[in-house]
Amino acid sequence: MPSTSHYRFQFERSSEQINQAYSDPRYFERMAQAIGGLNVQVLEGRLDAQRMRTVMRMHLDPITPLPGFARKIINGAITITHTVEWNAADRSGSMEVIAAHIPYRATSRMRLESVADTTTDVVSDWTLSIRLPLVGSALERIADEEVRLRLQAECDACDQLMTGA
Repeated sequence: MPSTSHYRFQFERSSEQINQAYSDPRYFERMAQAIGGLNVQVLEGRLDAQRMRTVMRMHLDPITPLPGFARKIINGAITITHTVEWNAADRSGSMEVIAAHIPYRATSRMRLESVADTTTDVVSDWTLSIRLPLVGSALERIADEEVRLRLQAECDACDQLMTGA
Protein backbone atom coordinates (compact mmCIF):
# COMPACT_ATOMS: atom_id res chain seq x y z
CA MET A 1 0.00 0.00 0.00
CA PRO A 2 1.43 3.43 -0.92
CA SER A 3 2.62 5.72 1.85
CA THR A 4 1.69 9.40 2.08
CA SER A 5 3.53 12.36 3.58
CA HIS A 6 2.88 16.06 4.03
CA TYR A 7 5.77 18.55 3.96
CA ARG A 8 6.03 22.28 4.52
CA PHE A 9 9.31 24.06 3.82
CA GLN A 10 9.90 27.76 4.25
CA PHE A 11 11.82 29.82 1.71
CA GLU A 12 13.16 33.28 2.49
CA ARG A 13 11.76 34.62 -0.77
CA SER A 14 8.46 36.22 -1.75
CA SER A 15 5.79 34.00 -3.24
CA GLU A 16 6.19 35.95 -6.50
CA GLN A 17 9.92 35.10 -6.62
CA ILE A 18 9.26 31.41 -5.91
CA ASN A 19 6.42 31.33 -8.45
CA GLN A 20 8.69 32.90 -11.07
CA ALA A 21 11.45 30.35 -10.38
CA TYR A 22 9.00 27.42 -10.45
CA SER A 23 7.70 28.70 -13.81
CA ASP A 24 11.19 28.32 -15.35
CA PRO A 25 12.22 24.83 -16.54
CA ARG A 26 15.90 25.81 -16.18
CA TYR A 27 15.41 26.41 -12.45
CA PHE A 28 14.51 22.74 -11.97
CA GLU A 29 17.50 21.62 -14.05
CA ARG A 30 19.83 23.72 -11.89
CA MET A 31 18.06 22.51 -8.74
CA ALA A 32 18.50 18.88 -9.80
CA GLN A 33 22.24 19.48 -10.07
CA ALA A 34 22.34 21.42 -6.77
CA ILE A 35 20.73 18.56 -4.81
CA GLY A 36 23.09 15.93 -6.19
CA GLY A 37 21.67 14.96 -9.57
CA LEU A 38 24.34 13.52 -11.86
CA ASN A 39 24.19 13.45 -15.66
CA VAL A 40 21.03 15.57 -15.65
CA GLN A 41 19.37 15.40 -19.07
CA VAL A 42 16.38 17.56 -19.97
CA LEU A 43 14.07 15.38 -22.04
CA GLU A 44 11.33 17.98 -22.35
CA GLY A 45 10.96 21.62 -21.40
CA ARG A 46 7.80 23.56 -22.23
CA LEU A 47 6.64 26.96 -21.13
CA ASP A 48 3.61 28.96 -22.19
CA ALA A 49 1.88 31.97 -20.66
CA GLN A 50 0.78 30.17 -17.47
CA ARG A 51 2.09 26.60 -17.50
CA MET A 52 5.51 25.02 -17.33
CA ARG A 53 6.43 21.37 -17.82
CA THR A 54 9.86 19.81 -17.61
CA VAL A 55 10.94 16.19 -17.77
CA MET A 56 14.47 15.25 -16.72
CA ARG A 57 16.45 12.06 -16.36
CA MET A 58 19.28 11.92 -13.85
CA HIS A 59 21.25 9.68 -11.54
CA LEU A 60 21.00 10.17 -7.78
CA ASP A 61 23.09 8.57 -5.08
CA PRO A 62 20.94 7.91 -2.01
CA ILE A 63 21.67 10.30 0.86
CA THR A 64 19.67 8.26 3.35
CA PRO A 65 21.72 5.52 5.05
CA LEU A 66 20.60 2.20 3.60
CA PRO A 67 20.30 -0.95 5.72
CA GLY A 68 21.81 -4.16 4.34
CA PHE A 69 18.62 -5.50 2.75
CA ALA A 70 18.12 -2.20 0.89
CA ARG A 71 21.70 -2.15 -0.42
CA LYS A 72 20.97 -5.46 -2.14
CA ILE A 73 18.19 -3.75 -4.09
CA ILE A 74 19.64 -0.24 -4.40
CA ASN A 75 23.31 -0.61 -5.19
CA GLY A 76 24.72 2.82 -6.04
CA ALA A 77 23.12 5.60 -8.03
CA ILE A 78 19.48 5.32 -9.03
CA THR A 79 18.35 6.51 -12.44
CA ILE A 80 15.14 8.50 -12.19
CA THR A 81 12.80 10.35 -14.50
CA HIS A 82 11.57 13.52 -12.80
CA THR A 83 8.56 15.39 -14.20
CA VAL A 84 7.48 18.80 -12.90
CA GLU A 85 4.38 20.69 -13.99
CA TRP A 86 3.67 24.17 -12.65
CA ASN A 87 0.70 26.51 -13.12
CA ALA A 88 1.83 30.08 -12.43
CA ALA A 89 -1.73 31.45 -12.20
CA ASP A 90 -2.71 28.96 -9.47
CA ARG A 91 0.75 28.92 -7.87
CA SER A 92 0.49 25.16 -7.73
CA GLY A 93 1.87 22.14 -9.50
CA SER A 94 2.81 18.52 -9.41
CA MET A 95 5.87 16.30 -9.45
CA GLU A 96 6.35 12.70 -10.43
CA VAL A 97 9.49 10.65 -9.85
CA ILE A 98 9.87 7.21 -11.42
CA ALA A 99 12.94 5.05 -10.83
CA ALA A 100 14.43 2.81 -13.49
CA HIS A 101 15.01 -0.83 -12.51
CA ILE A 102 13.09 -0.44 -9.23
CA PRO A 103 9.28 -0.42 -9.01
CA TYR A 104 9.31 3.04 -7.38
CA ARG A 105 6.93 5.88 -8.09
CA ALA A 106 6.41 9.10 -6.13
CA THR A 107 3.87 11.79 -6.92
CA SER A 108 3.28 15.14 -5.29
CA ARG A 109 0.83 18.01 -5.38
CA MET A 110 2.42 21.26 -4.26
CA ARG A 111 1.37 24.84 -3.71
CA LEU A 112 2.79 28.14 -2.50
CA GLU A 113 1.53 29.85 0.64
CA SER A 114 2.70 33.39 1.31
CA VAL A 115 3.72 33.78 4.96
CA ALA A 116 5.06 37.34 4.80
CA ASP A 117 6.31 39.72 2.11
CA THR A 118 9.64 37.92 1.92
CA THR A 119 8.74 34.45 3.19
CA THR A 120 6.91 31.65 1.38
CA ASP A 121 5.97 28.14 2.38
CA VAL A 122 6.06 25.42 -0.25
CA VAL A 123 3.52 22.83 0.84
CA SER A 124 3.58 19.39 -0.76
CA ASP A 125 1.63 16.18 -0.32
CA TRP A 126 3.49 13.07 -1.47
CA THR A 127 2.41 9.54 -2.29
CA LEU A 128 5.20 6.95 -2.58
CA SER A 129 4.89 3.41 -3.81
CA ILE A 130 7.50 0.67 -4.05
CA ARG A 131 5.95 -2.54 -5.29
CA LEU A 132 8.22 -5.24 -3.95
CA PRO A 133 6.93 -8.19 -1.94
CA LEU A 134 7.97 -8.30 1.73
CA VAL A 135 10.28 -5.26 1.67
CA GLY A 136 8.25 -2.63 -0.22
CA SER A 137 6.81 -0.91 2.85
CA ALA A 138 10.23 -0.82 4.58
CA LEU A 139 11.75 0.71 1.43
CA GLU A 140 8.91 3.24 1.29
CA ARG A 141 9.88 4.49 4.76
CA ILE A 142 13.48 4.90 3.58
CA ALA A 143 12.28 6.61 0.37
CA ASP A 144 10.09 8.96 2.40
CA GLU A 145 13.14 10.08 4.39
CA GLU A 146 15.05 10.48 1.10
CA VAL A 147 12.28 12.76 -0.22
CA ARG A 148 12.34 14.82 2.98
CA LEU A 149 16.12 15.24 2.79
CA ARG A 150 16.01 16.19 -0.91
CA LEU A 151 13.28 18.76 -0.24
CA GLN A 152 15.36 20.21 2.59
CA ALA A 153 18.37 20.35 0.23
CA GLU A 154 16.20 22.21 -2.29
CA CYS A 155 15.17 24.70 0.37
CA ASP A 156 18.82 25.19 1.36
CA ALA A 157 19.92 25.66 -2.28
CA CYS A 158 17.06 27.98 -3.27
CA ASP A 159 18.68 31.24 -2.19
CA GLN A 160 21.94 30.49 -3.99
CA LEU A 161 20.15 29.44 -7.18
CA MET A 162 17.84 32.43 -7.22
CA THR A 163 20.67 34.87 -6.50
CA GLY A 164 22.73 33.36 -9.33
CA ALA A 165 19.74 33.10 -11.68
